[in-house]
Amino acid sequence: MPEIQTDIEARLAKKYLGLLASFAFEHPSVQTMLALSERSLGNFVYDKSHGTCLVRVYAMKVAKVREHWDEERVRERRWFPIDQAADVCGRDAVARLIRKLAVALYQ
Repeated sequence: MPEIQTDIEARLAKKYLGLLASFAFEHPSVQTMLALSERSLGNFVYDKSHGTCLVRVYAMKVAKVREHWDEERVRERRWFPIDQAADVCGRDAVARLIRKLAVALYQ
């Protein structure tokens, strides 16, 4: 699915960026401070038991990594250098977004 960022999408992203940051901020494993951009890196689709999910991905700056969190017994957290992360993430669409982030960070 190609990334299409219309003016309306850009305005919605800006409007809801605080909400997105709040959602990421509340993630049980890490605490984030802010999105690196109002524009998404892109999106990907995956199937869950209740239907198909569309995930829009934003780069966020991690402020703090929590040592313990509620889901640590069922979810694994591992950190990789960005050049290796795309190779181990397990989803081609996510790997493309990681590579896109790497290019943006190192320009």
